[in-house]
Amino acid sequence: MIFIVPMCPDSNRNGVKMSYNSFRLSDSNPGHERVLIHMISMPTSPKTRPLPRIIDKGKEILMATKTVPKSNWSKAGVARTDTDVVVVGAGIGGYVAAAEAAAAGVGVIMLEKMKNVFEAPPGMTGARGNDTAKSGGGWGGLFPYPFPENSSMNRIIKAGMKDSRGRAFPELCKAFWSRLNDDFFWLKDQLKLPLKDRSTAIRPHTYVTIGKGPKTARFGLEYAKKKGVKILYRHKAIKLLSDNYGKVIGIRVMTPKGLKDFMAKAVVLATGGFQGNDEMKLRYLGNELTVGAPLTGSPWNTGDGHLMAMEVGAKMVNMDSVHTRWCTGKRGINPHRNIGVYGIYINQSGQRYVDEAGASNETSLLTAYQPESICALLIDERIKNFKIVSDAIKTNRFEKNGELMRADTLEAVARKIKVNVTVLKKTVQDFNAAVNPKKHTAPGADPPKGMKRTTAYRIEKPPYYFLYPVFPGLNHTTGGPLISAKCEVLNNDDQVIFGLYAVGALAFGFMDGLYHITEMVSGLELSLTLGRVAGEQAAAYAHGRKA
Repeated sequence: MIFIVPMCPDSNRNGVKMSYNSFRLSDSNPGHERVLIHMISMPTSPKTRPLPRIIDKGKEILMATKTVPKSNWSKAGVARTDTDVVVVGAGIGGYVAAAEAAAAGVGVIMLEKMKNVFEAPPGMTGARGNDTAKSGGGWGGLFPYPFPENSSMNRIIKAGMKDSRGRAFPELCKAFWSRLNDDFFWLKDQLKLPLKDRSTAIRPHTYVTIGKGPKTARFGLEYAKKKGVKILYRHKAIKLLSDNYGKVIGIRVMTPKGLKDFMAKAVVLATGGFQGNDEMKLRYLGNELTVGAPLTGSPWNTGDGHLMAMEVGAKMVNMDSVHTRWCTGKRGINPHRNIGVYGIYINQSGQRYVDEAGASNETSLLTAYQPESICALLIDERIKNFKIVSDAIKTNRFEKNGELMRADTLEAVARKIKVNVTVLKKTVQDFNAAVNPKKHTAPGADPPKGMKRTTAYRIEKPPYYFLYPVFPGLNHTTGGPLISAKCEVLNNDDQVIFGLYAVGALAFGFMDGLYHITEMVSGLELSLTLGRVAGEQAAAYAHGRKA
């Protein structure tokens, strides 16, 4: 069905000229939800362009045009600096993008609102640094882990789409995931980042930066400086600047000396998630994650890039997606990878509620929606003596610090974790009955265990050991502006916002937080890949604007 609609000026609302034409679909065509509409605009001035907006209210459709300002940038009273590319944010995505752009021969300025990337917010001395500096410096198993090495990309994408409930963007996942190994070896071999091999039988090809997150941050910033990147601290970006065609032409910044406009041919946003913004968390994540998942990521990430991108019309996707991890009560250590996968998690109702063989992000996230958002991790004497488990207990000093507790009976366990004894005993009994001791799976358990990794073992040999409480920590949000395969930010019509790029956790929305699909896709790896792509593309775009 096609409608040809002349648009005539008939109102002025809040200083913006609007023209409306409202009509009702014929009752003879009930249920139509998609209508192709051709618009003929009769603008009120040479500066007015038709911007169709369709609001579906039952059978009624409203269309509008509005006056498009010539520019949202004014020179009045604001200092100015000109460059080719501006990068906002000095985490790994930012410094890689800046270094790659500089290596391509363009001038690059990187802005960071902190006084250094290890700074703690006022009154939060235990929350030092940006997400890169706070990270463990871990680099997961090489792609396509945990899938077999001969797995096709299509198989992995299919699994990703299933686990994301169809919310991931498969072509973007394919484009970026196919680069992960090459980009990791570029970091390892070309940048000479010092790495320690921490591969295990369960998780091969695993590395950690020697010096962890702080070293990863320092090393990358020094590399960017060597490439000619100018880094300015205590510079908080507050507004993207665009011309009358919607192209981003710079960014307005609050500096120690006041407002300043950094005019650029391209802007790369690398501002992280919005986990440090309680208002945004409540709006997009809900009360359970805002209250039930204590912040383990950087509180400096307050959604600055999200808000600026939305202001210029960016399409935001999967804003309710997050990356969580398990934390112990005292020190926030993650016990899942080498202990939790062999045990069972018990909520405050005394019941299992998750397949413990899943990844840390996948399993911990569900805990936010359990009673009190806490649980206990329970193992027995046999599991504790597994070498991989005992090594993890020793390395993380769980016994030495009094976090791993012991009880001779399940009755004693129940008293210490404050659950009903009868319910706990039935939970363990039912689980044990469902375990196949030869295959180490429990397909008949509720919920099943060992479908992804064969780590289901009966909890039957006292004494029992448990960590309590364990709870989900919020590392960072993963929703944000939708990007192209070139890391260009797209608008709500799926068109490129020229001159604007996004990387890091800000741009993870395309994969709906799928850290648990291929565990190699962690924040550091994906930020590295997106940073390389964005740096290359922003430089190419800047070169084109120069021509």
